[in-house]
Amino acid sequence: MQPEEVFEGRGVHYFPGRVRSPLAGVGARGEYESNRLALDGPTLDDDETMVVELLSTNLEHIAPVLDSVGWRAVWEDLHGEECGEFVKAAGPTFWAKETYARKRDEVAWLAGGVTGEAAE
Repeated sequence: MQPEEVFEGRGVHYFPGRVRSPLAGVGARGEYESNRLALDGPTLDDDETMVVELLSTNLEHIAPVLDSVGWRAVWEDLHGEECGEFVKAAGPTFWAKETYARKRDEVAWLAGGVTGEAAE
């Protein structure tokens, strides 16, 4: 019998499973750490880094993931350096497939209020 693991604090924790993780080596994930436990709370530090790293692992997955989750939902949840890394990593791939009207609407939304550093 394995010793009981205790997970404390908000964030994402990985623990070993029976199969090799397809994302082994991404972030702090170990080779067989295929089980993920996300404890409730805001997206902060390690979580933000994980979002960027996961999106960066396969460019073909960027558009389907962001179509499902929403570009703006991710963009609004990330802060500072991670937000900039997200835009650099996912922006060209995601926005290349969007229509002119969708791009125009996003620019209008970004310019429609107080324009912070990320929106610029």
